[in-house]
Amino acid sequence: MPRYYKRTGIILLALGAITVLIYLFVIQMAPLIAFGFSAIILGTTYIALDRTIFSLTPGDLLTLPRLILVMSVTFIVINTILILSRQNDIGIYFSVQAICYLIIVYIYLGIHKSASLALSIVSALVIFGFVLIVILKVVDILK
Repeated sequence: MPRYYKRTGIILLALGAITVLIYLFVIQMAPLIAFGFSAIILGTTYIALDRTIFSLTPGDLLTLPRLILVMSVTFIVINTILILSRQNDIGIYFSVQAICYLIIVYIYLGIHKSASLALSIVSALVIFGFVLIVILKVVDILK
């Protein structure tokens, strides 16, 4: 099995960081940052799975590409639906992606226990981002 997970993860993280920087300094469009969020989440998942690649069973090695494919297609569909519905709130994009990521990962973890630590760490980061957006929205409402 070639070790391409870490390399792919770093590329996705870099693309995500570039889109976030473009959003912050050039064009402030929520659809742009939505794809940045997707790339960052997928990149961290790739890097986390790279750390556990040697402790996985051969069956897990076959399902890891399926997990990444399902997450990628889900994020593309979600972003497309939100763009077509003309959403401009970053919180909505990240919240919906975070919830879908957690659902997909926990379904996967129920089937394959060997990747649980790595995916749980990424899930904790996603939950932290989701909670941060909820706190920012509550503070905005209370102002």
